[in-house]
Amino acid sequence: MNTANTFLNKRLEEIERQKVQNSNSYHLHRKWVKIKNKDNTVTIYARITYQNKQTEISTGVRCLPNNFVREPQLEIKGDETQTKILRAFDSKLNQVYADFKVSQKKFTIQDIRNSVIGIEIKNKVPLILGALELFQKHLMVEIEHQNYSNYTLRKHRMWYKRLIEFTTLQYGKKGQLDEITPYAMTSFLSWLKTTRNYQNNSAQYLAGHLSRFMNFCVSHRWIPSNPFLSYKKKFEAKEVKYLTEEEITLLEQAKLHSTGLERVRDTFLFMYELSMNHADILAHSKDNLIKAESGIWYIIKQRTKTAIPQTIPLSERAKGLMSKYENDTICIEKNQFVPVPTNQIMNRYLKQIGDITAIKTLLSTKLARTSKITNGYENGENEERLQMMAGHRKGSPITHNNYINHSPKVLIKRMEKLPKNA
Repeated sequence: MNTANTFLNKRLEEIERQKVQNSNSYHLHRKWVKIKNKDNTVTIYARITYQNKQTEISTGVRCLPNNFVREPQLEIKGDETQTKILRAFDSKLNQVYADFKVSQKKFTIQDIRNSVIGIEIKNKVPLILGALELFQKHLMVEIEHQNYSNYTLRKHRMWYKRLIEFTTLQYGKKGQLDEITPYAMTSFLSWLKTTRNYQNNSAQYLAGHLSRFMNFCVSHRWIPSNPFLSYKKKFEAKEVKYLTEEEITLLEQAKLHSTGLERVRDTFLFMYELSMNHADILAHSKDNLIKAESGIWYIIKQRTKTAIPQTIPLSERAKGLMSKYENDTICIEKNQFVPVPTNQIMNRYLKQIGDITAIKTLLSTKLARTSKITNGYENGENEERLQMMAGHRKGSPITHNNYINHSPKVLIKRMEKLPKNA
């Protein structure tokens, strides 16, 4: 038994040692050695060890044996020039090693040696399509590690597909990274808007993604600089669609001819009261309900997309909807307050509800969130409070720019609701 345990322990140690040897987690070990010359002087060498391999590099510094001092810092006694050369060498060695570690590429002790003594290292530069594949793999690992939503995952996969399409069309399957010039951004935006029918703002997000890809290539030393470094995204201001409080009441009081339509309407109203989008309402649970010392009930939940918490006080309408579905089989099974169909089903049913209620604005799940935030703003609600309810960071311009309608009607009503000394 002891023999078996000893064998297993040795095997585990061997596996762990192999893992370390196959990674860049090794530290660079440096030892200063003195090699004797015929004239009784010594030449100072740096003996470096990395991944169990060793080499020596001459610093070019010669001195008497006793004049070389290692601590507290490198010094050649009585020779300031030789001291500066030795320290400069040590600094360069540290910088070379740090650069290799930052590049996140595999490297050998020979690569370190060559770089220190000035021998150019041949860096295999991938083709555009190969670099895009590596960039996508890097993003997928990052997305998985940070637990982004499925929406983000689908979006990045689509962006990758578009970049592959454009670069193949523009440069062919064997296109080189250095063929990409600053003018490519104009061609890319034009292609997105004409061939792929992208709206300007969606195209701008993709343009930013292309620039991030070039930064990725720079970090791997495949290209010297990002050709799109000076490019600035230009977004167009879009009118935020929303439902007025009167339209929300009309929606609530509408008599619908099927249970399916009624359940979708109620879920939409619950989304409205909680300022949530479909992904967040789909992920909500009864565990998110918290009672404050004041006796007010809150739903506090991290947003699916950003992990920023939303803090929403429960309105009477929200409480009524919760009571309506407290014995619903689906809600009990999923530990939710209201039944939440898929986004596609909700949007399809909401369109029918819009026809029944004669609401002119096209109903969709996205409308619930913008309607609640705009109506809160219109009624004089404090913007910081709105941001807490929306799950936006304090002071973020997103709330003001993307979720609030700034029509004269909204602004006038907000002005009249605000106290005169505010």
